[in-house]
Amino acid sequence: DNPRGYFENQRVNRINERLLAALGSSWHDVFPLEEGWWKAEAARPFAGEIRLTLEEEFQESPLFALKDPRMCRLFPLWREALEDMGIEICAVIPVRRPAEVAESLKLRHGFSLEKGLFLWMIHTISAEAFTRGMPRAWLSFEGLLNNPKKTIAGIGRSLSLTFPTAYEDVREEIAAFLEPALKHFNHKKDSRSGITLPRIVGDWHRLLTASCRPDGCDRKTMKAMDGIREEFERLRAFFQPDEIRNRHEFLLAGSASGTQKPFAPVERPAAAVTAPNPPAPNPPLLASESWQWLREYREAASALSLPPNKERKKSFSVSPLTYHARPITGDGLLRPLTRAPEKPRIIHVIGNIRTGGSTRLVVDLYERLGHIYDQEVISLDIPDPLHYDGFPFHDFSEPVSAEELQKFFREKAPHIIHFHFWADPWYEKVMEAAARTGAIIVENVNTPHRIMRHPAVAHYVFVSRHAMDSVAPGPENASIIYPGSDGTMFAPVGAPADDTIGMVYRLDIDKLREDSIQPLIEAVRARPRTKVIIVGGGALLPSYRRQVAEAGLAGRFLFAGYVPYHELPSWYAKFSVFAAPVWNESFGQVVPFAMAMGIPVAGYAVGALPEILGADEKALKETGPGRSQPETGSTPAIAKTDVPGEMETADCLGRNEGELIDILIRLLDDRDLGQRIGDTLLARFKRLFRVEAMIEGYGELYSRLIASGADSVSMRRAGSSR
Repeated sequence: DNPRGYFENQRVNRINERLLAALGSSWHDVFPLEEGWWKAEAARPFAGEIRLTLEEEFQESPLFALKDPRMCRLFPLWREALEDMGIEICAVIPVRRPAEVAESLKLRHGFSLEKGLFLWMIHTISAEAFTRGMPRAWLSFEGLLNNPKKTIAGIGRSLSLTFPTAYEDVREEIAAFLEPALKHFNHKKDSRSGITLPRIVGDWHRLLTASCRPDGCDRKTMKAMDGIREEFERLRAFFQPDEIRNRHEFLLAGSASGTQKPFAPVERPAAAVTAPNPPAPNPPLLASESWQWLREYREAASALSLPPNKERKKSFSVSPLTYHARPITGDGLLRPLTRAPEKPRIIHVIGNIRTGGSTRLVVDLYERLGHIYDQEVISLDIPDPLHYDGFPFHDFSEPVSAEELQKFFREKAPHIIHFHFWADPWYEKVMEAAARTGAIIVENVNTPHRIMRHPAVAHYVFVSRHAMDSVAPGPENASIIYPGSDGTMFAPVGAPADDTIGMVYRLDIDKLREDSIQPLIEAVRARPRTKVIIVGGGALLPSYRRQVAEAGLAGRFLFAGYVPYHELPSWYAKFSVFAAPVWNESFGQVVPFAMAMGIPVAGYAVGALPEILGADEKALKETGPGRSQPETGSTPAIAKTDVPGEMETADCLGRNEGELIDILIRLLDDRDLGQRIGDTLLARFKRLFRVEAMIEGYGELYSRLIASGADSVSMRRAGSSR
């Protein structure tokens, strides 16, 4: 009904429609999405599809726009994808009179005016909340129609944007597109509704209108917005009366006993909703015309028949970034992989099969021990397109029942179930099912302070001494096996590059902070000829770009975004120094990659970094805990060690921002020092962190555990074959 006024990208629109449906909602649903919905199992498959759509639709565009009203509610997942791809984001939020929106929705969809106003509030409040803290411009809908040139120029000023085409060159196209006849309702000329705005709607509209002024949305306005948003959420909760909740619980109880019968909702005006009475045996469901199908009613109706086990996803797509696992020998040559009854079977349990150290460990075990063990993977979160493929994996995303897991384990009859643990309740459910199988259970503890203690675990593997110490008292049946890296792929390539600081991390708050980039900025200020290359994406990327731009150093920083795994060595080869300004580290592989290439590392004395680099962690701790916040003093902690050459690696770790800046500058200024430290780190890598050493450790562990439990395993497998 708006052939010229509609310009949403249809792929974007279809993704949003399907995403809302997967979340049990729609664009006109008046009930809120679950808090943190973008992290839910139903939403995660759409993240990969969004990235693929952005690449295919807009990769050739230096400046592009995404326009879809559904973005107001679904922006967090789109923002995650855009930031992961290293795309700078700014928001343009149009403001139109709520009565006009309500009338338009009534004409187009038959909604009541009350529902139209409710939807306007939901979408505008969501848009304001989800774009806080990022560059944004407010657009008056009337101003755009009446004076598009001035309005567009204002957007450019607010966002510091230079449009690729001058306004005068496209004036006629804009005038034809912004035809007033396409506006369904004008409050000044049409009084069909005679609607009186509720106070909260009028107050919210006045705040949005104020934000359209040249001075924008100031702190006072945002504080007032916070107050209205909180009041609106309280009112939303109020309009889910006890009758609905009681009916919902009554139906759930009835469906469990098989005694409850279906019912039809009673449609009544909102004004008829009065104080709730005690629930009758068959109480009416109260709903307004505006709300139609209430979430509680939908959930209760669906509960009348218990659904079967979730249909598991079997088919996944790949992308150019997908890593294809293949069985290899110790020399990196392809090895034929055969399945045989006599081969012990290992099931790996991992929260996600996304790019990261834990997934890389599983892939290495599959590639290098696949000729000895049949290995399969079950996971809570399998991205589409895949980050890794080439090995058998199974979707066990939520909801998943203990019965479904036990059936899978009975069919596979594994000798070993290997948990790669990080904190998620899903692991506990899988553990309870695994404990009933009689299989040998191994648990990798990959994160400090996080361990899943269970009597069925035969052996715990910690990725570092730091991780083991963090869960004191540690279990007795435990060992440390350092993650290993491919020393043939990551190897020295000659003389190190000049005057380049490199950093490779997922730019998220689990390891980095918003100020983690400041030491790199200050090092470049002190040495203007120095360049910085940052590889990786994440939530902190826009902030880092902004801080660099504000420092006037955009020309000295290169943000490469995510790069394929096989391209990492070529990026490392550009680095003179590897920067590790992290506040938390259990054992990141990116530091051993630098060590394998003979690159000196500079970072904070935190977590497992002193252990990785060979510095004396105890001596460093005695001088003060590592912090990314500045402390007084600028003398790096120097610790004595018993290993020749490793004394200087302690010089690489600072206790505060000032010390880290000094370390970076000294390593850039003194090439001989950097070379010596790089050689020391390379020797340490070869001794401790090669993938071959890691595989040897896990191979010995698997062999020993299977030998010690051979009798029970053989009995179990014999029983499963009967």
